[in-house]
Amino acid sequence: MKRLYCILLVLVIVWGNVCAQDGQQYKVRIYDDEEELVDTIMSFVALEEVLHLFGGFNYPTLDHGILGDSVSRLFNDTVEFKIYKAKFDSSKYESVEFYDDLNHIGSVNGKKVWGTDGGIPQWAIEKMEFKRNDRVVNIPTVSYIDLFEPNIGCYYVTHSKSDWCYTKGYITDRNKLIISMSNSDAAGGYEVIFVFNMDGELENRAVGHGF
Repeated sequence: MKRLYCILLVLVIVWGNVCAQDGQQYKVRIYDDEEELVDTIMSFVALEEVLHLFGGFNYPTLDHGILGDSVSRLFNDTVEFKIYKAKFDSSKYESVEFYDDLNHIGSVNGKKVWGTDGGIPQWAIEKMEFKRNDRVVNIPTVSYIDLFEPNIGCYYVTHSKSDWCYTKGYITDRNKLIISMSNSDAAGGYEVIFVFNMDGELENRAVGHGF
């Protein structure tokens, strides 16, 4: 079974690398069928195909901090990225599609919502902010408007004696900023990965269920 898994993973990686448009490869950790992490290198296109197996990146991580209970701060000596969350307010969107007597939400601004297992989301991403060399860039709302129930905290893992954070930041070998988030929970759980250049411009985004 493990051999079949490895063959399938190799096929996905090869196919994704052939289809990649930016030519960039990423150092990724993927869970195998025995739930062990495997180190590999793949294009962003290939990563999108195995996002449900995603286990992180092999790059230096940014430090993580929480401001109050609603702001995640990812930073190092030169870069800072903040994610703000706020209570869901349907009046802040151009359009919201409700169904089932207004007890469920299907889309916002024409986009499928992520993070709900039916029902109405409790939390939304209110703002994302990139800062480098005292220059602050507000990330366009369209980049995250469909993402709900963000998890910005961490918890302590006893066996590794370290914190595990739902939201992480990485700097790649090519000086790209990666933000990964494991949001919501249970059937509504999903992974989202953003790739930014050092001007704070979004270059890639992938989102999919984390299992």
